Amino acid sequence: VHGGENSESIAKRIFENGLSKGYNMKHMCMSEFKQDPIQNWKIAIFVVSNTGDGDPPDNAQLFISFVKRRSHPTTFLSHLKFTVLSLGDSNYSNFCKTGRVLDARCGELGGNRFYERKDCDDAYGLEQYVEPWIDGLWESLDKALVDDTQQQTQESEKIQQTEQEQQKQQ
Repeated sequence: VHGGENSESIAKRIFENGLSKGYNMKHMCMSEFKQDPIQNWKIAIFVVSNTGDGDPPDNAQLFISFVKRRSHPTTFLSHLKFTVLSLGDSNYSNFCKTGRVLDARCGELGGNRFYERKDCDDAYGLEQYVEPWIDGLWESLDKALVDDTQQQTQESEKIQQTEQEQQKQQ
């Protein structure tokens, strides 16, 4: 899920790499979140940049505002495993603010960070930060998917056990 011009090409690269590694992935812009609400997502890899001095890019503003709503319960994203790759320029005082805000808010809403946020500095060249982060992403994503599968199995076993107990009582 990307927000910002320079984030799109990085998100697309992550998407293409993921497909080539056999992951079932979707690439989308943050502006498309109403067509595919975050409440339906299980895992999200956010790639987001800033405009000006830490403001969300135009195509991410509505999504960031939605996530920041104070009316959401603290369990709103408890189903979501996420990570954030934040792009910025340390020449600005609010370096990588959009990514830092998104990362913090997803955590506040119960989301589970499966890979550490990385703040990438365009003043020194994004690639020196982006490439190592992407290289390490896959192992953490594998673990998040295995954990998710184990949780689903446990939930299915609990449901089956409850159904069996109900049948015995009848």
